[in-house]
Amino acid sequence: MSLQACANLVARADPDRFAAAMSAALEARMVLLPIYAATAEVARAPWMTQEPVIAEMRLQWWRDVFEEIEHGHARKHQVVDALAEVLTPKGAEALDKMVLARRWDIYKEGFDGPEPLLNHVRDITMGPMLAALDGLGHLPDDLTGLEVHATRLGLVRFLRGIPALIALKVPVL
Repeated sequence: MSLQACANLVARADPDRFAAAMSAALEARMVLLPIYAATAEVARAPWMTQEPVIAEMRLQWWRDVFEEIEHGHARKHQVVDALAEVLTPKGAEALDKMVLARRWDIYKEGFDGPEPLLNHVRDITMGPMLAALDGLGHLPDDLTGLEVHATRLGLVRFLRGIPALIALKVPVL
């Protein structure tokens, strides 16, 4: 049931990733969907409240989840149940870095220039990429090309989201 819950969540929250995952083999979907579901949950956590302390608590909950999975004792939760079966220690570390980058969403401050923005989008995008590749057993030794790709993809996603950020009066730069 938890894999189905992950699929439903990803289908609602990130239709592009859902379509990509559904085009993969069943064995790959079993890895991708829990990682993408956790990513979607982390992405929405800062936007569910106007209270920064509550948003910080939501993100910390996910950091704790990743640490618990790393240590082999995950809490019960429909996404976490499926995630605990596929997340590697490297994947947990990458998703934790993504959570830290998502803290920007809580405080909604502009970036000090292009470099912090590019680091932000890279860290958010690299998290699920690294977790998925490691979970599938395809993590390359050299991550340079992957970092470049993640930065570009993250920037495209960020730029696509600018109209929503402007509507929320969030400073971008």
